Amino acid sequence: MKKILLILSIVCLSLTASAQDKKDTPDVKVPIETLKTYVGKYEMAPGAIIDVTTDANRIFVQMTGQAKFEIFPSSMTEFYLKVVEAKVIFKADDKNNITGLTLQQNGQDNPGKKIE
Repeated sequence: MKKILLILSIVCLSLTASAQDKKDTPDVKVPIETLKTYVGKYEMAPGAIIDVTTDANRIFVQMTGQAKFEIFPSSMTEFYLKVVEAKVIFKADDKNNITGLTLQQNGQDNPGKKIE
């Protein structure tokens, strides 16, 4: 739990990271219908939830008690943040139902289960 909260804190504290420091990654066009399948709440640890939302053709993540950040597609299931070096990878079951996500940051994979 402390590890997850530390990682979540790093995301928020790293807001001063320049977008220029982010490698130029070509964005992939993901249909809004696909983005909507990612919408929901993902439990990273007890009390630590990532809320995924969409607005028009954009997708956002928001940690419990933190600011909301837009994420950008590098594939149909992988997204990155521009404010910090982090990736969000959505996981699906064999029927293509989204079951969870993995937050990759600082060399660590932090899985979260979709709960809503």
